[in-house]
Amino acid sequence: MIGRIIDNRYKILEKIGIGGMASVYRAQDILLDRVVAIKILHTDFSSDHEFVARFKHEAQTAAKLSHPNIVNIYDVGCDDGLHYIVMEYVQGITLKEYIEKAGHLTIDMSVKIAIEIAEALEQAHLNGLVHCDIKPHNILVTSAGRIKVADFGIAKAVNAESFTKDTSVLGSVHYFSPEQASGKKVDARTDLYSLGIVLYEMLTGVLPFQGETPVSVALKHVQDDFPPPSKYNPAIPSLLEGCIVKALSKNPDDRFQTATEMISELRLSQGFVSTKIPKIVKNDFTTQIVPRIQPKRKKETFSEKLLAVLSSRSQKSIIIGMAVIFLIAFLWAFFSYGNFWSTKEIEVPNLIGKQVELAKHILEREDLDVSVSEVASTEVPIGQIINQSPAAGNMVKARRTIH
Repeated sequence: MIGRIIDNRYKILEKIGIGGMASVYRAQDILLDRVVAIKILHTDFSSDHEFVARFKHEAQTAAKLSHPNIVNIYDVGCDDGLHYIVMEYVQGITLKEYIEKAGHLTIDMSVKIAIEIAEALEQAHLNGLVHCDIKPHNILVTSAGRIKVADFGIAKAVNAESFTKDTSVLGSVHYFSPEQASGKKVDARTDLYSLGIVLYEMLTGVLPFQGETPVSVALKHVQDDFPPPSKYNPAIPSLLEGCIVKALSKNPDDRFQTATEMISELRLSQGFVSTKIPKIVKNDFTTQIVPRIQPKRKKETFSEKLLAVLSSRSQKSIIIGMAVIFLIAFLWAFFSYGNFWSTKEIEVPNLIGKQVELAKHILEREDLDVSVSEVASTEVPIGQIINQSPAAGNMVKARRTIH
């Protein structure tokens, strides 16, 4: 196959992968002078006219997708009995290789990758296309770190007739949804289940269901509970673990109903992750001539400048100036911290657990001011009050600031 030119256009350069239904080659597009990936269907499937028709139909449907996280499909055709799809060539490694190399990924990296995969699925689902085989082997990590979802060639259009026979199912057993394992109808929620498995594997380095045979693994998807991911990685926040639990619900109605919904939950969980590591740049410089560095002149501090100004003024002007400053400070404090002449006493409401905007509204209605500062928490959702001062039940004067 190496060196062969398909359709007088695509010159095969090297074999880069093999799957259950097709082999993938790096090729040169002679017409446009660019490197592409070409997927050639195995001869076992080429004789199945129903499958070939479905293969072409889904490739054409996938070719309509345009998204930075989806591998672009350029062409589909047949040459001398070889059915092929021409795709964007992505330099990088599969997510499976990435996970195996790292053991497991950091929490924030796992969430970031899951969001990018979900955004690709969101675009596909909006166009009526279900991938049906989301797994780390079909997800590419480019040299620039971008995520690309590949292999929509075996996806199933929602409005197409099912190719799957009653006695078999199509996909990868470790990432199967229960409905796939049971041979039932699949939809967008099937992809979200598989994405939940991928996220589980990224965070822990292990798969939730293992077995001696493909059938035993498929049965576990249908009827067994999975060990919580925090068993393998206790650092996983509870909100993120909740996302995985929801995605891996046996009943599709209990899962995220759309990729958009799952993206929102994943983004919310990012607020409870703080594992960013500063990038360290190491440079070993050789001996060389460098320009002489002139030391910077020390800047005068504010106190030094103030002493210089005061030393040039008379005692009388200094006393008058201090009196004016004291008066301004007194008036600012008087009007900032409440109506001291007022006898009105207000009971401080309980704000803990309420959203910030609602708390502000309650305090303004009670004729009280509000001051807000943010703190990190792994237990309280973003935008919710954790503490307050003065505490609820205290009596304060009108216009008092509640922090």
